[in-house]
Amino acid sequence: MLKATLQKTFLKAQNTYSKAATIQNKMQDILLEILTHHQKNSHFQNILELGCGRGGFSEKISNKLIYDNFIALDLIDFSQSFLDKNIEFLKFDIEDLEMIKNIYQNITFDLIASNAALQWTNQFKLLPKFNQLSNKNSLLLLGIFGKNNLWEMREFLGSGLEYLDTFKYKEILEKDWEILECFSILQTLHFSNPLEVFKHLKNTGVNVYTSSLTLTKTHLKSYEERFKNNLTYEPLYILAQKK
Repeated sequence: MLKATLQKTFLKAQNTYSKAATIQNKMQDILLEILTHHQKNSHFQNILELGCGRGGFSEKISNKLIYDNFIALDLIDFSQSFLDKNIEFLKFDIEDLEMIKNIYQNITFDLIASNAALQWTNQFKLLPKFNQLSNKNSLLLLGIFGKNNLWEMREFLGSGLEYLDTFKYKEILEKDWEILECFSILQTLHFSNPLEVFKHLKNTGVNVYTSSLTLTKTHLKSYEERFKNNLTYEPLYILAQKK
């Protein structure tokens, strides 16, 4: 149910996402800054990106790094956005990484990257699987969201995604990965009116839990009174190296 709704909301937002997703776009830049700070060698043999969307982060990676092979996966068919790029796009459920291992039997990845996507998955099951696709000293570069992400909307709706904190990510990864960076930053967006808050969610495709909600004046007034037209993000950044 969630994945079917995800496909619908992100398809509808494909032409508005790049402009509206200011937080997610900035996360891409910060991730690459973190990577280049720790990794002076910009050459990677095989890169795997999970949840690539229309390829905004993919393009930045491609411009910043040198690679032999770059495979990008997304649940939605954004293949048209990759026609002129030196990147192999696959429409693929990123939680089914065993299938990737079967398809590319002789390939392991020395960089696995993802931005603003893994929160839609069962991370407790997915994160340990990265071990199967990587070599010793491979790098894991992740932009996710922390426990306080969109707390206003989750409180308003009484539902939402289960976000993890930095301690939980370290706990999940530390068996196989050395954590080089793991931190989060709170960023609050303020909108001129409550309707703009919900438009922002729609334009970024993350309105999974509001897509079936019929907004009324009462809803909007309540949000404005309780949350002052604010929406809080908590970008969380991870760089880890395979032990």
